[in-house]
Amino acid sequence: MTNYDQQGQHVEGDQFNADTINVNAGTINIIEPELKRCYICGKLCRPEDTYECKRCRNFACLSHKVDVSSPYSPKCKVLIDVEKSLFSSSDEVRRVAAQHIWSARDQSTMPALMRRIKVETDSITKHWLYSALGRIGGAEARRMLEEAQTQENDSLVLQGIEDGLQSITAETRFDK
Repeated sequence: MTNYDQQGQHVEGDQFNADTINVNAGTINIIEPELKRCYICGKLCRPEDTYECKRCRNFACLSHKVDVSSPYSPKCKVLIDVEKSLFSSSDEVRRVAAQHIWSARDQSTMPALMRRIKVETDSITKHWLYSALGRIGGAEARRMLEEAQTQENDSLVLQGIEDGLQSITAETRFDK
């Protein structure tokens, strides 16, 4: 197969772009570059109009990039900030962060969530952390919740553990 640019000049290998004309068996076809689907809006974009999030490895349109210098998608940028808030000295800030993680239900928050649970002292925050752990789900979450159920004695924390275990059980029922 011989490849020619729009001026009819021969080009080698991968030097051609979307404007390249492919002459094959007497027909002329425009060769399009591999398009990338934006995980935010679903639009198909040319590679030069997208970026790959450093955290989730999904592609997004450049138009969604809030901070030009940030290598993260808007969703991941928020989650990173929320994870940092889990380690605030303020109980209230940690509670809100735990509630946000519960709401986001994002698997990528598991490492920070599990680190915080081990050192959390506030009962309300711990309740939300265990509940979020169950909403995210998975075998590791179930193991950690079942283990915590035997170690915790605060009724509010135990309720968060129970909520978490119920979320995992419900998830398992719907997955079948």
